[in-house]
Amino acid sequence: MGYLSLRTERRRVAAVAEALVSWVLGLALIASAIAHCGHPYAFLGAVYGYGLLGSETGLYVAMVLPMLQLLVATCLLSGLWEDAAHGIALAMLSCFAVAQTVAWMRRLDISCGCFDAGVESKIGPMSLGIVYSLWLLSVSRHVLRLNAVRHSGRSPKV
Repeated sequence: MGYLSLRTERRRVAAVAEALVSWVLGLALIASAIAHCGHPYAFLGAVYGYGLLGSETGLYVAMVLPMLQLLVATCLLSGLWEDAAHGIALAMLSCFAVAQTVAWMRRLDISCGCFDAGVESKIGPMSLGIVYSLWLLSVSRHVLRLNAVRHSGRSPKV
């Protein structure tokens, strides 16, 4: 196998990995948004339960977040504005990870509000594992993209 075919194969594997990450993140965001839209008051209660936001800010977050999740998921699954969608997904997942970690460290006995806003699933190792796994997936996509840009000689999109 020659040098050029090896480079081509690496690009193909990286493209498949990026697409897989986009699909996993997109489907996870859709599942979360559907749960939030299906149980808006339960989701609002979950937002308030974290105790990190005031009542007005919490209300706005509970109203906007499910729609933002759907928009980002649509972009990830369709490939439209993919870089921006991945950036926003990483920012959202970072916020989720920090919020759950703070709540867990404060020993709050609250629902995580992730994928089942109408059901009680407490913050703990399982919910933290899910959010950090999705966060690592999102970070890995950014690493793949930067690596591809570095090897292609192009300047990265900002």
